Amino acid sequence: MPEWPSPLSVSVGRRHDRAVISREYPIIHNDRGTAQIIGVLYVEATLDHVYQRLIDTGVVILISQGIKTFLVSLFTLYIFWRLVTRHLVHLAGFLSKYDIRRPSAALRLQRRAFGGEDELDRVVAAFNGMCISLERAYTDLRDANSELEQDIVARKHAEAEIIRLNAVLEQRVHQRTAELEAANKELAAISSSTQSAGRTP
Repeated sequence: MPEWPSPLSVSVGRRHDRAVISREYPIIHNDRGTAQIIGVLYVEATLDHVYQRLIDTGVVILISQGIKTFLVSLFTLYIFWRLVTRHLVHLAGFLSKYDIRRPSAALRLQRRAFGGEDELDRVVAAFNGMCISLERAYTDLRDANSELEQDIVARKHAEAEIIRLNAVLEQRVHQRTAELEAANKELAAISSSTQSAGRTP
């Protein structure tokens, strides 16, 4: 068996101490049906550029996903404002200006009908029903107060008439009493003069 000369070592690049992946691949030569290892290929790779590419890719993904999330959130907020928030603002403004003493037109939301009644429609219907009930109760209470005021005025007139009649009656009683006293005095004088005339001879 022939002897091989001293192995030849060829290197390209420089070796690293950290973040290294290394592999050894034997170089096999088939000589007359016999496989012989004629050398070893040693491959070493660092992960610095891989990590940097991963970091760059992660930053790009993070920024792009952040922008997408922001746009989706902005679109969601716009849809929510369009469908819900602006109607709630209109409802709050209507409630702040509502005065039961000067009822206005019924509350209506300016939006398209989407084929069915939703929660906002139920809130508006409930509020309009409550306004009708309150206005009816306020009207009944106002009418009752008006009738009560009329009764009070009538009672005051009746009390004043009673006081006037009592004064007239009291005056007549005094007058009748004075007349009776005068008549009694006259009767007493007549009686006394009659008795004096009967005693005279």
